[in-house]
Amino acid sequence: MFLTHFVLCILYTMIIGAVDCFPRKSTLSKLSINNSQNATGHWNSKIQFEHGVVNKQGSPLDLKLEQAIVSSERDDVVLITANFTVPPRSTPPEDYELIPGLGFYKLHKEPENWHTARVMCRKEGAYLEIINSHFELSVIKMLFDRNPTLTDDWRNPYAFVGVSDLQKHKTFVTIFDEPLNATGYSNWHPGQPNYDGNCVVVQRTGQLHDTGCEIKFPFFCERGL
Repeated sequence: MFLTHFVLCILYTMIIGAVDCFPRKSTLSKLSINNSQNATGHWNSKIQFEHGVVNKQGSPLDLKLEQAIVSSERDDVVLITANFTVPPRSTPPEDYELIPGLGFYKLHKEPENWHTARVMCRKEGAYLEIINSHFELSVIKMLFDRNPTLTDDWRNPYAFVGVSDLQKHKTFVTIFDEPLNATGYSNWHPGQPNYDGNCVVVQRTGQLHDTGCEIKFPFFCERGL
């Protein structure tokens, strides 16, 4: 459940005409506002809120809309406030672990190539892991520590995450097209990336490496709250 306030977005559209507001790292919701002025000088604002349905049954949003006039010495301002209460998501598979404040996590121990790993996460209602903080990295390390032997060869210290430069060589982005340096965590191993591969693994130490997408590694899946 979360509460969305978009009064500031509405005011901002009065200046630039349109705004898209996305909750970070969320594939569930999209808020878009388009503002225009007609021939008579009236301002028209179209506000659209899209909420993805996790399960087929779904449930409607609880919407409360309030309007008020706020007066000051210089002007009167119409203040519109809308509160959306979004129903909780469906329960993830039992083998996902809930980390309060972050989400649900799973380390897939059976190695797969990067593309297959991405599809498998999606089928579970999750996505290939994106590390956004050192706190989130501590969760990754915890799952690694519980599984000291994932493979019996050189791949054992590594697991795929949701980052690649498949779209543009030498430009690493997440599966949501967010630049890696904007995620909050981009700790490359010294000498990395060396651009020998297009996909990214995280090492047990927490450092990132680029590698071949077709090489099979264990991988992390993540799902938001």
